[in-house]
Amino acid sequence: MISDKLFLAWNCPDCTKIKKHISNSMFNDSMIGNGDQILTVIHTFSNEGTRDILDTFGLETSNAPVLLTHTDNVIDDPDKIIVYLQDNGLAT
Repeated sequence: MISDKLFLAWNCPDCTKIKKHISNSMFNDSMIGNGDQILTVIHTFSNEGTRDILDTFGLETSNAPVLLTHTDNVIDDPDKIIVYLQDNGLAT
């Protein structure tokens, strides 16, 4: 199964903005996007944890929120993340 990976941090206002759009899909493993992808949400609870996870996925220059799409595109603008998720049937 392919996935879009959404990285969120606990103390991030822009992350909260995104979370309100994905509340239905965030915990729904049966929701499939237009590209047959699932949405994997990785939510960290410390700044160090956020940095560690982003670095692990090769996103050394990014900060939460960031979306790594199933086609390896990186989207780090909150509004563009929301639009992408809506366009792909993964957010309201």
